[in-house]
Amino acid sequence: MGRLHCTEDPVPEAVGGDMQQLNQLGAQQFSALTEVLFHFLTEPKEVERFLAQLSEFATTNQISLGSLRSIVKSLLLVPNGALKKSLTAKQVQADFITLGLSEEKATYFSEKLKLVVKKGNQTENVYIVIASCGVAVPLPFLS
Repeated sequence: MGRLHCTEDPVPEAVGGDMQQLNQLGAQQFSALTEVLFHFLTEPKEVERFLAQLSEFATTNQISLGSLRSIVKSLLLVPNGALKKSLTAKQVQADFITLGLSEEKATYFSEKLKLVVKKGNQTENVYIVIASCGVAVPLPFLS
């Protein structure tokens, strides 16, 4: 695996498998998962709603909830470092591609992240939530 912009730390082995699972999702499924994730990042106090939406997504798409939680943690690895290091959308995209996410999905997520980060006062909330969801310090519900 190549060098990442978002972190100097070694990436957990599970991340590559999680990215492959994300690649298997159709465009609509990936978009729906991204919407659930970003809604939570902009409304971090709505934990119960987020968990319900994750559970519903898992059921609808026939993915185990445990696998989905692992995927969400892996998906948040790049934004966590991106916000700490003020990375550009291109660097975020490059990191996702390095981790094994398809170029199309990496582009979609990095452009979406740019929009969320630029939502005025929400930037601080996004940073706090993403930092606490990182692989090193996951939120309890993702453990």
